[in-house]
Amino acid sequence: KRHHPLDLNTLKGHGDIVTGVCFLPNAQSLATACADGVVRIFKLDDALSKSFKFLRINLPAGGHPIAVAVADETSSV
Repeated sequence: KRHHPLDLNTLKGHGDIVTGVCFLPNAQSLATACADGVVRIFKLDDALSKSFKFLRINLPAGGHPIAVAVADETSSV
């Protein structure tokens, strides 16, 4: 699959449409919300990494996040 020349990497892992994206205040992490009911927080330590570490937060059954935001210096998502 061809990528744009400015595309450094692709975040993978969600099983449905990503509905929200938010950089954390430290600019080293990115939070994403997905229609599959999962919020992920990706560690962006190295933009050229083959895979990024992430924290997976499963929402209660039937939860479909439409946005994601961070508060209190990343202690609340």
